[in-house]
Amino acid sequence: MNQRWFTFSNLTLLLMFVITISLFNFFKFWFPHPFVSDINNYYSYLVAYFVHGDLSFSFPNEYITYTSPIGVEVQKMSMGVALVQLPFFLIGHGLAHLLDFPTNGYSTPYFYAMCSGPILYVFIGFIFLKKVLNKRFSEFAVGATLFVLYFATNLHYYTNGAGLMSHSFIFAILCAVIYLTEKYHEVYRKRYLMALSFLIGLATVVRPTQILMLFVPLFYGVNNIQTLKQKVSWLLTLKWFWLVLFVCFILPVFPQLLYWKVYAGQWLYFSYTEEGFHFDNPRFIEVLFSWRKGWFNYTPIMLFAFIALFLMKEKVFKLSFLVYFIFGLYVVSSWWCWWYGGSFGMRALVDFYPIFGFSLAWLIQSLSKRWKAKFLVAAFLLLFVSWNMWNTVQYQFGVIHHDAMTWEARKYVWNKLHLSEEERKHLNSLLDHPFDE
Repeated sequence: MNQRWFTFSNLTLLLMFVITISLFNFFKFWFPHPFVSDINNYYSYLVAYFVHGDLSFSFPNEYITYTSPIGVEVQKMSMGVALVQLPFFLIGHGLAHLLDFPTNGYSTPYFYAMCSGPILYVFIGFIFLKKVLNKRFSEFAVGATLFVLYFATNLHYYTNGAGLMSHSFIFAILCAVIYLTEKYHEVYRKRYLMALSFLIGLATVVRPTQILMLFVPLFYGVNNIQTLKQKVSWLLTLKWFWLVLFVCFILPVFPQLLYWKVYAGQWLYFSYTEEGFHFDNPRFIEVLFSWRKGWFNYTPIMLFAFIALFLMKEKVFKLSFLVYFIFGLYVVSSWWCWWYGGSFGMRALVDFYPIFGFSLAWLIQSLSKRWKAKFLVAAFLLLFVSWNMWNTVQYQFGVIHHDAMTWEARKYVWNKLHLSEEERKHLNSLLDHPFDE
């Protein structure tokens, strides 16, 4: 076999996959199925269309739907997650028929097929990310970065635990967008621009705020006024090709637009009704530092990655990543439910993790230029991994509450995995439920 496959980063990726598969059943408490809360609403399009043949949701169901202006029930969530899940649903549907399981969308073949999807998407994303990182950083830096980006953050939970949320899919799409952005600027073939437009359109229908992903290719290579002028000049040279790019962008979005037109009577329809953004009052401090969901509190390694994003020497992507993340953080912090409901850590920021692969790799490489330093850095990183995996298991066992943690509660349970009835009662007295405010 070709020796180039036996590299540190490739073997690390293989190890990550083996660990993921080994832990697969640990995170799947399927009683009666893994399709709960938002996950079930994302999934509902597939069940409605393929099982009931009824996207008006007039069949008995427990989905969150709202009555549209034309009197038809419309699903609250966008259909993007269902679109990227479609191949795995069809596999589960086919297996259910073949193996004589109930073909209702909720029997065992669907569980395994659907829950395998996020894992495959995320690891494909990692392959794209690795290709770009390998051009800039050492094998040790790249392998260590991939490992901690996955196991020292809540990305692992949102791949192997609640992987059927939107975040695993956005992570994979952003990895591909980063790869294709660089690929286009290397060879200037327009098919890469078309693929970029399609993927950003797909990201937008999966999670509409991810239209911000456009900043990645738009600001690629911009690091001063001169390069900004060059980028604007290049954009103007595309002329009629902008129409082609728009068509590529709208292709994955069109099914959603058509759905709204047919069932809500409008091409654009805000299905979240009274929920929305408070752009005049973004909750930056709470999103980053609160004990309820603070990003740096529950994913401390990202504090270092965040600081390194401003310090790293990477020129071609640096401004595009900063613009993308700063606008993204503003949007995330402005959502009315800034803690994003029941979740492990600040799940809304998982979408942006690929860009921190660069800052983490730069930081790790800068700190590990000698072999002794590599061992020290590896030990330090494993502390972050151990802490995050411990927190993940605590969350899985309900020791970390899904939306009401406080400093007192976190301090009380930091070393606990199982709680007695009395301990549970005391923990509950320390919680601060958001809707009690």
